[in-house]
Amino acid sequence: MTPVSSLSGSSRDTDINSLQTSFEFYRAEYDATGQLVGFRLVMLNASAVDKWGKPQSELLNQSVSQLMHADDADYLSGQFSLVMKSGRAVRFDMSHPGQRNGPSRTGELLVVKQDDGVLVSYNDSDEHSFIAHVVDTTAPRKVGQEKLHQGTLLQMIIDSSQSGVVLYEIVHDEVSGEVVDFRFVLTNPANEQVVGRAKAELLGKSIFAIYPELMQTAWGEKLLTCARTGERQMFLFPYFKEGINGWFDVSFVRHEHYILLTFSDVTALKEAELALRQQNDLLKEIVENGQTGMTLFDPIRNESGEIIDFRYVFTNAVNARVMGRSVAELTGERLLTLFPTRPQTEWYANLMHTATTGESRSYLYELNTDRINGWFNTLFVKVGDQILYTYLDITSLKQTKQALQEQNDLLEQVMNTTPTVIALHESVRNEAGELIDFRLTHLNQKAADLLGHSLEEGQIPLLSDYFPGVQKTPVFEHYRRVVEQSEPIRTEVFWKHHWYDLSAARISDGMVVVAQDITPMKESQHKLEVANLELKRSNENLQSFAFVSSHDLQEPLRKIISFTDILQTQYGNQFDAEATNIIHRVNTSADRMRLLIQDLLAYSKLETNQDLFKPVDITTLIQELQEHELWVTLNQSKARIQLGKLPTVIADPLQMRQLFQNLLSNAVKFALKDVTPVITITHQLVNRAEIPTDLLSPAKSGERKSASPKFHEISVADNGIGFDEKYIDRIFQVFQRLHGRSQYTGSGIGLAICYKIVERHGGAITASSKPGGGSTFRVYLPV
Repeated sequence: MTPVSSLSGSSRDTDINSLQTSFEFYRAEYDATGQLVGFRLVMLNASAVDKWGKPQSELLNQSVSQLMHADDADYLSGQFSLVMKSGRAVRFDMSHPGQRNGPSRTGELLVVKQDDGVLVSYNDSDEHSFIAHVVDTTAPRKVGQEKLHQGTLLQMIIDSSQSGVVLYEIVHDEVSGEVVDFRFVLTNPANEQVVGRAKAELLGKSIFAIYPELMQTAWGEKLLTCARTGERQMFLFPYFKEGINGWFDVSFVRHEHYILLTFSDVTALKEAELALRQQNDLLKEIVENGQTGMTLFDPIRNESGEIIDFRYVFTNAVNARVMGRSVAELTGERLLTLFPTRPQTEWYANLMHTATTGESRSYLYELNTDRINGWFNTLFVKVGDQILYTYLDITSLKQTKQALQEQNDLLEQVMNTTPTVIALHESVRNEAGELIDFRLTHLNQKAADLLGHSLEEGQIPLLSDYFPGVQKTPVFEHYRRVVEQSEPIRTEVFWKHHWYDLSAARISDGMVVVAQDITPMKESQHKLEVANLELKRSNENLQSFAFVSSHDLQEPLRKIISFTDILQTQYGNQFDAEATNIIHRVNTSADRMRLLIQDLLAYSKLETNQDLFKPVDITTLIQELQEHELWVTLNQSKARIQLGKLPTVIADPLQMRQLFQNLLSNAVKFALKDVTPVITITHQLVNRAEIPTDLLSPAKSGERKSASPKFHEISVADNGIGFDEKYIDRIFQVFQRLHGRSQYTGSGIGLAICYKIVERHGGAITASSKPGGGSTFRVYLPV
């Protein structure tokens, strides 16, 4: 430690008793609980004894209260306690307490914590000691230096101080006399700890060399001002460079060629202040921008002390907005001046109750006025003599709740009017957590009627109450999987002579069961199944009959045709013209009958077997028809077939062959007289939406239509006689002809066969035409 006496080379051993400054050391005293209870004088110098005007023996070991007047004792005890608790030195002006009853001078007291007590220095001399340098700089330099030589005790004061102490020597320019630098002369441990440098690194050094950036700040400006003018500089200074970090309460005092710097590190205080400010700002932000309305009322009383009104002391923006006024319009105003009808409300009664009894009140109320309409959850709390009123506007919540209640009521009404059984089940488990039953927690009206129970009766029944032994049935196992595996079920059950379509799905630790009485449907289904069986048998019998009939009918026809052929070829020259005509007509009728029987047989055998479906190249199919089945017809009529790019479809090959054979035969058959038939076959892919809706409607024919989004559209167009489109529905019916048999041969079944083939493939067929303008048949087959 560098002693204060190092500032001078003389009288280093001068006794502390020679100092004009009085020094007294008071030891702190504590009770058994560790509570500070007082101070006792245990050491003082000669100057202090003179101030007291008593022998040293009468002073030592006396308590503060024994030594001093009660006022002085209370004040100094408070200051001593403050120093002991905070660790920070204090200084103030007062007369020495020993001179209270005689002539006295006001001096300066410095109280510093030292070990287990406080060291007190008092100076009222004109020539201040070094301790006075901390407070006053009016003493001559010579006297100040002399005191520095006596610095053992003073050094102890400086070194033990929690405030930073630095003494600078002012350096002047030798020519101009201007202040150009400052040299470290003295520093204490508190300063060294703040700057992070040892005493040896500072003493004798230039401040500009060690802290060049610091000297460019307000700190450097204040130091230069103090050196140049002698005016004391006190200021708050933050610095976070050159190894120094914090906020500091700084004081510069000049004494001749020296500047005394004292400072306190107030970083913790500033951080606490900042945190408090941030907290206050946050609270203000919450108060102003939260959803809670807030008002502080000050009761206004008459001469008898009765509350007659309330004044707005504070209100936030939320309350002002709800009140339909600004914060300024409310603050400071009387409540009843602004809202004269309030005393008639429950709200005002609760405000008065809290104001007069101190009891807090919280309640929900609805307010409807010219300015305010809504629901509020309010709280009145007494704070001192004032009333803090806070509330939350729950209007939207109430409206939502009301809307939900209305929805619930509507849902309940729907549930109770629906013919469907609806029941909510809650799981019932044993101590091991195993599912053993279900409790019916809610039933709609249909369920209550069915079970003969209503939950309004109070008792919540178990499932087993209505179905004894249900736990051993497959239905209960289904229910168990619903709850424990979240596996929804749908099944049909038979109960009390009725069939039910039953569904169940998990809800929390239970399930909702929905059941629809399907007894009429089941009865209809049974009837339909019986009818289908009968129809199937009838169809089988019909097909058998058609086959047998056609076989049995064709045999006599073959004989008739054979006999008429014999008559024409062998005996034709023996008959006259009328007989020959009769034989010809018999032969023609027999041929027509044979064709009709064959077409009927083909129509009756039309069935669709998916196993027979395979890719069919329509181009190849048409070419084969040209070369085989239609070769004679096409050559006799000299018809021409023009093929576009045709698709390959998935279909029954034989039925596709029959379809296009019939369409091409018709095109040739109904050609215009003396006009060469031209048949054009084209293809395009179309979307389902492009096909007339009624063509793909199951109701049109009863056949199931394909759900494919795309279809092949194959068009067969001719230049024949055409027809009037008003007959479009007739041409696809059995035995429907638009032209006489004498003009055009055929059975009237060909297009009906086409219609049936296309429908059995999930498609459709239609036609467009006009008389004399040819016809176009469009076949739609699913992709």
